[in-house]
Amino acid sequence: MMAWLSLIAFAAGATETPCEVVTPGPAAQARLAEVLTEADEIEAMTVAPATEGQPLSVTFSVARAGGLMRVIATVARDGTIASLQIGPAGPAHAGQARLTWLAVELADAPAIARLVDAGRDGVLLSTSDGRRYLVSPGSGPRTRPRTGNEAVEARWGAAWTGDDDAASAVSQRAPAKRPARRAGA
Repeated sequence: MMAWLSLIAFAAGATETPCEVVTPGPAAQARLAEVLTEADEIEAMTVAPATEGQPLSVTFSVARAGGLMRVIATVARDGTIASLQIGPAGPAHAGQARLTWLAVELADAPAIARLVDAGRDGVLLSTSDGRRYLVSPGSGPRTRPRTGNEAVEARWGAAWTGDDDAASAVSQRAPAKRPARRAGA
């Protein structure tokens, strides 16, 4: 009877499925490259910009073997990947693979060394062997139709976006603070 209750509780979501946490940075960088390369589809990417007290994090939704995994890379201030968290996120969504080209591009990359916030354009992804890609989230009102040239466009975008340019795009995104108005002025 107890075995059935455990099974029913698990099926109902009463227990949490464990996730994989990878640290230190070099291990997380290699594991991220491995996870993205082995993906059947990379459905989406979201960027949570760094805020005071919180580091930048980049989340990939990766489909593999019919299931969806949420892969969260936490990024240090210099853009290096500090840690990685991988956990289940439910069933995969057919036809949502906006970033699968990236899995093919990273097939022989030993590690993803850096992720730098590039503002609305997404992230500047750098591999440990020197390749760079400007990876855009691939969803929302600014999404362009797929052309089959996404990898070429990402390499071209990275060539025209240096790390300093990406950092300045982020600082320009923050609203400027206006001086306080005095009463009666």
